[in-house]
Amino acid sequence: MPIAPGLLEQIAAQLASLPALAIRRMFGGAGLYSSGVFFGVVDDDRVYLRIGDGNRDDFKRAGSVAFQPIPDKPAMAYFSVPTMVIARSERFVEWAKKAVDAARAAKATTPKRTKPATVKKTALPASAPKKSATSAKRTTAPAKNAASAKKKAVPAKKAVAKRRR
Repeated sequence: MPIAPGLLEQIAAQLASLPALAIRRMFGGAGLYSSGVFFGVVDDDRVYLRIGDGNRDDFKRAGSVAFQPIPDKPAMAYFSVPTMVIARSERFVEWAKKAVDAARAAKATTPKRTKPATVKKTALPASAPKKSATSAKRTTAPAKNAASAKKKAVPAKKAVAKRRR
């Protein structure tokens, strides 16, 4: 469901005192950021803010509901802001600041993702004998039939002796 016209502008005006406030459209809704920290979501004309230890009780007392964009998946750590809070700008800013603090705390405790280890090709040690492409083919190519397999299995000295006869 699209966001009502003017809602994002209203939110931006009310939360203008937050440092580096940014509202970015995403997945049919919008994300709320302060100084690059993602602290809230606007979806279906509802505002959801990040919860943490410092503001969880406020949301519980207000009877807020969890943001759950996909019904069969677990709810996220964002809860709806009551309209009575949004109607009072000072209180809305207070709730938003607590949400920013909660988002920062969550970000600090979340382990950073690491890239999967890549396998690096290492050079052969100087003492290791180098094989040419042709010798590698000879040693790794499968024998075509049993008779040729026996010929290849003969040690080099015996093969030379056979040729001399």
